[in-house]
Amino acid sequence: MDLSLILKSTFSIYVKCFKNSLLSVKSHWRYLLFHLVIFIATWVVSAISSFFPGLLGGFILGMFLALAASCYLATIKAAFNKENNSFEELFHSGLALFNPIISVFFCFFIIQILTGSISNEGINLLIGLLISVVLNPIPEVAILRPSMLSQMFRDCFEFISDNILEWFLPLGIIFIVVYVFNPSLSKGLLYITMTTNPIDLIQLFILKSNISNIIYLAPVLLISTVLFYFVFLFRINLFSELFYTTRRKRVYNHKNQ
Repeated sequence: MDLSLILKSTFSIYVKCFKNSLLSVKSHWRYLLFHLVIFIATWVVSAISSFFPGLLGGFILGMFLALAASCYLATIKAAFNKENNSFEELFHSGLALFNPIISVFFCFFIIQILTGSISNEGINLLIGLLISVVLNPIPEVAILRPSMLSQMFRDCFEFISDNILEWFLPLGIIFIVVYVFNPSLSKGLLYITMTTNPIDLIQLFILKSNISNIIYLAPVLLISTVLFYFVFLFRINLFSELFYTTRRKRVYNHKNQ
């Protein structure tokens, strides 16, 4: 198949997903307020969990972060589906996503424990890279195709096998742009994105966006929250476009536009 046609059809999809994501952010900006609620609730639970000893405090915070991530992804799902849900409806939608998300969290937690016993940093980085690549679309799979953990992992593997170029090319473009302006920052960006799975990125983002940041770093937090929202909307739009079509069909559709 002609590579130029593949790239042209792929970039047309990127443009479509970019426009749809911008429209979703504009039409469902209220969900950013729900993100603020999640950040404040996380700060409260983090403070409460610190009063509990050791593993118990970590368990409480870990369970809540899984719920917070589920509620965050519920806003992505609602915006993608063009649903104007209330905060209560978003919370109930988050509860519906909790089972698939907590199963992913638990699996990654076990992997972290196992890799933590490996002293070779190179092997740990390789494992992180494999997980981040092969299971990269796990948030989108959990939103659009929630099922047993093994089936969700299988969906991720099949999707990446069929669409690795189309899925990771936007990340490569971002990396090149950042590298032009700030080479040192681009290295950090590449390291984080290629060794940390998106579920963990959501968890870290929610955990770091606490009340102190809201007070002292409001502009930075606002920009990062909107960008994070847009990125995951772009991801779910792109996943939907790629998952339900084949590369050959996309090229064919592009040639016949």
